[in-house]
Amino acid sequence: MPSTITGVINPLCITNSTVNLATALTTSTLGIGVWAGNGVTGTTFNPAIAGVGTHTLTYSTNSLPTIGLCPSTSSLAVSISSVTPPIISAAGPYCDNFAIQSMTVTPIVSSGATWSSTSSPTAISSSGQFNPALATLGNSTITYSVVNGPCTASTSINISVVHFIPATITGTLGPYCIYNPLVNLQATAQYTGGVWSGSGVSGSDFTPALAGAGTHDVTYKTDPTPSGLCPDSMKLSILVNAKPQANALSNILQGCNPLIVNLYSSTVNTGNANWDFGDGSPLVSGLAVSHTYSVPGVYSASISYTDAIGCVNDSAVANSFTVFANPIASFEPSLFQTTVVDGQIDFTNQSTILTNNTYSWDIGGLATSTEINTSYLFSNSGHYVITLTATNSNNCVDDTSIVIIVNPDVVLYVPNAFTPGDGNGLNDLFQIFLPPTGVDYSTFNLQIFDRWGEMIYSTNDVTKYWNGAKNNVGPLVKQDTYVWKISFLDEKKKEYNKLGHVTILSK
Repeated sequence: MPSTITGVINPLCITNSTVNLATALTTSTLGIGVWAGNGVTGTTFNPAIAGVGTHTLTYSTNSLPTIGLCPSTSSLAVSISSVTPPIISAAGPYCDNFAIQSMTVTPIVSSGATWSSTSSPTAISSSGQFNPALATLGNSTITYSVVNGPCTASTSINISVVHFIPATITGTLGPYCIYNPLVNLQATAQYTGGVWSGSGVSGSDFTPALAGAGTHDVTYKTDPTPSGLCPDSMKLSILVNAKPQANALSNILQGCNPLIVNLYSSTVNTGNANWDFGDGSPLVSGLAVSHTYSVPGVYSASISYTDAIGCVNDSAVANSFTVFANPIASFEPSLFQTTVVDGQIDFTNQSTILTNNTYSWDIGGLATSTEINTSYLFSNSGHYVITLTATNSNNCVDDTSIVIIVNPDVVLYVPNAFTPGDGNGLNDLFQIFLPPTGVDYSTFNLQIFDRWGEMIYSTNDVTKYWNGAKNNVGPLVKQDTYVWKISFLDEKKKEYNKLGHVTILSK
């Protein structure tokens, strides 16, 4: 009986299931022949028992009815392969900003191996290079597969990829004044999710007063879970300026109204200052200013100072100063205008407060007095400035002046008789008497006439006297009564024309 085998057994992997030779192949004498070879039991071929290699399986038949008379044998080669299951070394977790990572696998095979990932297909290369930046955030399943003939083995691991959050600070803060309100730091961070720390920091707020004056480095740190894997940090410098110290000083503490006060600060020489004078007047700018107080009282001036960086100190107050009221000097003359004939004038003090002051009178430079009231007799004509100065207990002074006009009241004295030539030296001349002031002597003229109207004497000089002779030359005129005529102007240009008689008495 022929032992013909029809068909083949494809290469098998040692891990494949057993093969039923009776069904996998066709023989010429189905069910009569005998199978033999490594891994063969009856009609079953077991790759695992056969082992790796090429195995020859034989199929033998005998003739009938005489067994052994015509034996027949056929053979079949069966190839068995195996593959070692790979082991991928644990990897990750990684941040998505990490560099490309090389996967490690054992055993290492030179060919027939592939890397793949269904969740992050672009993250793993054919050579086992894992790129976190291309991976899906979270777990990415990475598979390593090995093929050796009909054998395939693969293994997978999960690699965790965490998103890296940079602690980038895109803005700046400050400078601040120490009294400024808190500021939110997060506005300077490009990404949220980080933690702020440093002087003056609470949560994401920075409070200048808590930090204190100076330059402070605050830190923004990002560190997504798991902690310590993808940390990042960046510092931000913030300048906090102290409150400027500007004192307020004045050059005077008290004085009389109006009081001029110079105000200044001795602790600063730059920046800007606004002064409040405490009297309701508008604010004035300047590091040093001057102000006039025109209402008596007690005042305090304050400075609001702003330094070059904008920090303000408005708490400085100068020592208070006092503006004393002035006395009010006033008086009333008994006459504002008079003549030298009636030259007595009384001055009544009407100052306030009358009994609280001391007084000084200046009577036109002619006399002085410290009495409350005073008087003066004017003997000459003219315009006289009368000044009263009042001084109170605070040494505040006021003065007032009034012009008194004393007009000339020309009193002309002309004798009505004289005795020239009597030899006794008395009453020998006809002498005209005028006051020393108030007369314009350049206008004086004296003429003397006899009873027939002949002018016997004339002069323009009041100091030239008639001696009783015609034109003051030669013998005396006879005893008789003569007519005199006098004319002149006073200092007010008032014209005087006087006419009278004088008698010459002979011895």
